[in-house]
Amino acid sequence: MSGSGRKGKKAPPAAKSTINIIETPLAGKELSVINSDSDSDISINSVSVTEVHSNQCPCGKSNPQSLKVDCSTCPVIWHADCLLMSGDLVTDLVIASMVDWQCPYCFIPPGKRPSRVSLDNNIPIESEAVSSDKISNNIQYLATKIQTLSEQIQGMEGNGASIPTPAPHPEVSSKLSCLMSGHENLLAKLDELNVKLRSPSDQVMQSDEAVTPCINTSPQPVNPTNHIEGYTAEFIEDTNAKDIVAFLSTEKFRRKKTWSVAAYGKAYPYPGESNPETLAMPDIIQGVADKINLAHPGSDVNQCVVNKFRMTSESSPEVSDSLAEHGDKEFIIKAKSNIFTVVLEEEMTITFRDLLSEEERTLTPAHRSLYWMSQESQQLWTHRIDPVPIDLGTVDLDIKFKFKVRYSLTFRCVGKQYRNSCIVLGDSNTDHFEFGDARGKFGWLMPGERKETMRIRLIDPVACIGYANIVLHVGINDIRECAPKDKRLPTDPPPRDVPTHVNNLLQKISEIQTLSPRSRIIVSTLLPTKQPGLNSRCGVFNRLLQQHLTNARSPVKLLFFRNFFNPDTNRIHDVYGAYKNTDNVHLGRKGRPILARMIKEGVLRSTVDTRSYSDAFGSQNDGARKFPAPS
Repeated sequence: MSGSGRKGKKAPPAAKSTINIIETPLAGKELSVINSDSDSDISINSVSVTEVHSNQCPCGKSNPQSLKVDCSTCPVIWHADCLLMSGDLVTDLVIASMVDWQCPYCFIPPGKRPSRVSLDNNIPIESEAVSSDKISNNIQYLATKIQTLSEQIQGMEGNGASIPTPAPHPEVSSKLSCLMSGHENLLAKLDELNVKLRSPSDQVMQSDEAVTPCINTSPQPVNPTNHIEGYTAEFIEDTNAKDIVAFLSTEKFRRKKTWSVAAYGKAYPYPGESNPETLAMPDIIQGVADKINLAHPGSDVNQCVVNKFRMTSESSPEVSDSLAEHGDKEFIIKAKSNIFTVVLEEEMTITFRDLLSEEERTLTPAHRSLYWMSQESQQLWTHRIDPVPIDLGTVDLDIKFKFKVRYSLTFRCVGKQYRNSCIVLGDSNTDHFEFGDARGKFGWLMPGERKETMRIRLIDPVACIGYANIVLHVGINDIRECAPKDKRLPTDPPPRDVPTHVNNLLQKISEIQTLSPRSRIIVSTLLPTKQPGLNSRCGVFNRLLQQHLTNARSPVKLLFFRNFFNPDTNRIHDVYGAYKNTDNVHLGRKGRPILARMIKEGVLRSTVDTRSYSDAFGSQNDGARKFPAPS
């Protein structure tokens, strides 16, 4: 395709032909007839060359070298390359004969769709273990038969009875004697074999519980966040506060059910309004934002929502305005940022509720004060303002609808790219991952951080709170025999106890889902290595992990790396592995960018340019084209 850097053959030149337009509509298009060199004409359902079509290929790119294929149902025109239709056999005449072809958007396969699709594993899985009891029984049976035949032969010779059958062949007699004399050694070896087959690390591999591991029941985790991060009294000067109140009193607020709202700065689809009306940030509001950024470096607040609460309501004058229970859970908010609220005029009590323990806490911020909440806490806490009963007997009826108003100015740092925020918890094969805008990094479209995690027990679910995407790339060091022993604890399972390691990973995934229920979890299967024996354990690990997640219908996404495995050598491809022969588990110079690209594709849910994983503009993600990088 054009601009993708992919090498391929150019499309063959189109055959010379003339096109006659027949004014007969078919499926909403013109019917074209191609007069070929043969005597017969071929009628095709295609767009005429005189029609200029606005619906381009879904790839969104221009590729003059590719043949064009149009759908017989919808007006979308596809590149043949995008449909994997390439080669010398694909010509204009072949495409013209596809009268009833339907594109992937329109084609509906016949029959009932399967409820669950089983994915193939990327590493060959070792064969199922054979029960040692079955081997023992077979050997015992053969030994008994040999002993019986031997006794019969000896008895016949002792009684002087002649054997009615002819004498056996000398070679057969020799082999029979060896078999009879060696059955005792075979039984002795059987006992030794039983000891090895029933070793603790392998016995758990053969148990029925190991086939379908399940997450152990654990106590409910404690909420690691606070309802607020801090509070500053008299953050706004009195003179400045009066100017802000005077400005807001002249602004037009949109009335919601129980309060009024106005938004400034960047667009923010807050709860209850998916397409909010956002105005430019006024200078007086921008001054408050600048003061917050100065007092809290790195905040970068660029959006403000002003909520207006009246202490009496025209529809219900006996109660004050209120705010329904909610949390600012939108991932459009910058991960690990704070949400700041400045309170002006009247005081109202805010109630926070812990979603894990159902504990409630309250806060009554004073006039001109500032309090701030963390973006992580919004995933585990909700807040609300309950209506307050008003004694109308103490209120002058002439001014009751103008009596007491509260303004809350809430500032956030928002951006479209934060929907792709990502944290990578990975081992040494991810130590080259860098987030940022420079070349060789993941780019502005995928902000986040990488946290070194060498073993499964080191996965930190608390660090994942607030990120839209959570990538786990860990596990190979847990099943390696030669992993550094100084980093292994006595409580760690032995490397060969693969089911326990899978259970530990599933337990960590469960904890992440509890603390980050709205985040998307992406788990990398274990990469192939240079050791065939270790690859066998990797296969068992991947199979058990995939089997459990499939049976549990878990939304966790698994990443597979089939292209890295070489079935001829039963190890990782030499082109992807580390250059040093002594390095068995690390990727090389060519394998590292591919791993990074596949992880980025998993986060963006699309393909990216294979030349550089930092090229966000090679992505099929709408955000890459619709929202260019900031200057």
